[in-house]
Amino acid sequence: MPVFVIPGNHDAREPLRAAFAGDGYLPADGFLQFAIEDYPVRLVALDTLIPGEGGGLLCAERLAWLDRALALAPTRPVLLMMHHPPFLTGIQRMDRAGLQNSEELAAVVARHPQVERILCGHLHRAIDRRFAGTVAGTAPSTAHQLRLNLTSEAPLRFMFEPPGYQLHVWCKDSSLVTHTAVFGEWSGPIRYTRLRSADRTSRRSTDSRIVFCVEVNPGCGSNSPASTTNALCDRLSSANSRRRARAIIIDGDDIFADELNIAAPSRVAGPTASASRAALTRAAESSTPGYMR
Repeated sequence: MPVFVIPGNHDAREPLRAAFAGDGYLPADGFLQFAIEDYPVRLVALDTLIPGEGGGLLCAERLAWLDRALALAPTRPVLLMMHHPPFLTGIQRMDRAGLQNSEELAAVVARHPQVERILCGHLHRAIDRRFAGTVAGTAPSTAHQLRLNLTSEAPLRFMFEPPGYQLHVWCKDSSLVTHTAVFGEWSGPIRYTRLRSADRTSRRSTDSRIVFCVEVNPGCGSNSPASTTNALCDRLSSANSRRRARAIIIDGDDIFADELNIAAPSRVAGPTASASRAALTRAAESSTPGYMR
């Protein structure tokens, strides 16, 4: 897989140029800006580095280069890549180390509507917003993430949230689609059960399974999560001709689904929906798509 690099605020131009010189796409001198023409989407890279500083800049020379590069192929879609995002994020201490002249960049981008997306980094979080007629966003870090704290002058702190990445998919009929995901080993895949609206108020039988669907409204007397779950368990106990059932509890906007062994359902006395779900989980022989929105 080809790798195309751009400088960030912790990089130095000459070592970076030397390290990737053999790949042939970096210029031999000057700013590390380039265009890749080998794909349906043009990749145009900008150098926002200010040596020794955390913030970034696109000087007149770099912006003029961008204007010319975009004018060369006005009908071809472009992914514009740069380290520093050209917008304020609300994380004030990072915003002070952002791109210094985003207005000048906006003026250039606005003249070239073929720019599909502006891809950035620097913030160690996934953040998106509209910018100059297109969409600009930052990718999560492949290491630690920056704590999300929008309080005024909040200190910068790193969080060991999962490292992340973005996958940008180009579809000719629907343009660019961006997926944000994380690295790591996770349980699953778990079968997803789609609920129909009719299932919320009915009980239906399918082969060896019974489906019970009940609404849970916390704090509404006899229709509390605990009493509703207990009533459900009573119904499960009476269904002795069936050995397994699916219990679905709808709690506000949240839906919990568990596979139960109906021979020994559990009753709960607690007042909360979490207690109800815990009881269902304890009774489960195996937990299927446990949580759906």
